[in-house]
Amino acid sequence: MWTAISEAHFDSVSHCRENEMNGSRYYGVRVEGAKFGVGFGSALAITISYSENHSILWAIIDGILSWLYVVYFALFRG
Repeated sequence: MWTAISEAHFDSVSHCRENEMNGSRYYGVRVEGAKFGVGFGSALAITISYSENHSILWAIIDGILSWLYVVYFALFRG
């Protein structure tokens, strides 16, 4: 019963592949971040930048810098 539950769970989260040499199965869990759109670091940098500078241009520039701006702000301006 446990193997049926675990196989169903892993099939919905990962790819199951048959090993062609000995017929055994192995499971690999794929962890994917955001491929498109704004990541958390960029959103945080844009929010901090706009609240400090009130400038959309600087918010865009700091959003491109992402985590670099967040670390800079935390160390030197926060």
